[in-house]
Amino acid sequence: MAGFNVPIDQDLRWRISEGSDLMLHSKHIHGCQFRLVKFIESSPSASMCGWKDTAPISNGGNVEIYVRSP
Repeated sequence: MAGFNVPIDQDLRWRISEGSDLMLHSKHIHGCQFRLVKFIESSPSASMCGWKDTAPISNGGNVEIYVRSP
């Protein structure tokens, strides 16, 4: 994946997709934590709420996250 620039001190909403890969992958963003907005097309369960640093994605799924750029 190529690098990209993100505005400083701004609220962002990202959608991360596993694509066609069906294996479990834990997605991690260096240097920040995030909150799950959608987890596999629905609201996250109580155990998935709060600030996270990884999000598990499997079966070609996706997550939508809220992140504040550092």
